Amino acid sequence: MSPLLSVIYLDLTGDGLRELAVLTLKGLHILQHSLTCTADLVLERLSQKVSALAASSELQPDEAADNEDSDAPAQIQEGHQTPTC
Repeated sequence: MSPLLSVIYLDLTGDGLRELAVLTLKGLHILQHSLTCTADLVLERLSQKVSALAASSELQPDEAADNEDSDAPAQIQEGHQTPTC
């Protein structure tokens, strides 16, 4: 055993889950949550992102239709030939 110098509970990795950082005379020890909790958090965040993308695409169907029309190749008029490369 080694004397504790400091204990702090914070998100060191930026994944949304806090880790327990324990500083002792023998060094810094970082205790993390189980990978199951992390996987659940990732799945939840992905689900939220997909829902947000689906909602934003449902709000702008007219713009998508306009873009499809502008991206389509121009119609070739009868009697005119397009040059070939």
